[in-house]
Amino acid sequence: MKSCKDILTHSIFKPPELTPEQWEEQARKVREWEQAQADSLRAQRIERASIPARYLQAVPDYPGVGEWAADPTVGLLLQGKVGRGKTHQACAALLAHIANGNTAKFTTFDDLIRECKATFRNSDTEEAVIARYANTGMLCIDDMGKERPTEWSLPIIFSIINKRSMSGKPTVITTQYTGRQLFERLTVGDKETAWAIISRMMEYRRIEIDGKDWRRGDNIG
Repeated sequence: MKSCKDILTHSIFKPPELTPEQWEEQARKVREWEQAQADSLRAQRIERASIPARYLQAVPDYPGVGEWAADPTVGLLLQGKVGRGKTHQACAALLAHIANGNTAKFTTFDDLIRECKATFRNSDTEEAVIARYANTGMLCIDDMGKERPTEWSLPIIFSIINKRSMSGKPTVITTQYTGRQLFERLTVGDKETAWAIISRMMEYRRIEIDGKDWRRGDNIG
């Protein structure tokens, strides 16, 4: 019976004898394989992020957005009238984050409220909803204030935003409302929780998206 020493002695790995051209070809194939793996992982992250198809080619080209996306702080607040490109820039920030190997999640404020309401019917747990949005690398909540929350959903929304602020995870929020208007939209008999959400958002970098209405075919100016 051979000892381990004998096996190692007679099993020395010898690389194949290849020409420089053949080595370069092998290296090229390895690079292509690695790139394919990276592209596959990126595609999976984009699919899980639930970014609307119309924004999958979005680029963070509005002043200040690209700078923030390159080195995101705790939050980014994009304010502006309807159709000015807030969602486009928010999705662009998510895509930039994903391109750097991170996870991201897109949701509308309406959809988030519906998920919160679903916990009341026990189709999903409150903890699961909070974890789903609090733990992702970057979160976008689009059109905050468009629908009024319920007294049940508001504390869940606060928990998500607060946990992300506490952990330093970047959050992007878009809204057509000013601070006072948004506070009034969020207040459903619970002013303290509404104000707590607004106070967390005051930590965010605020960018006003101005210009012409994209949805009418105009270019932003």
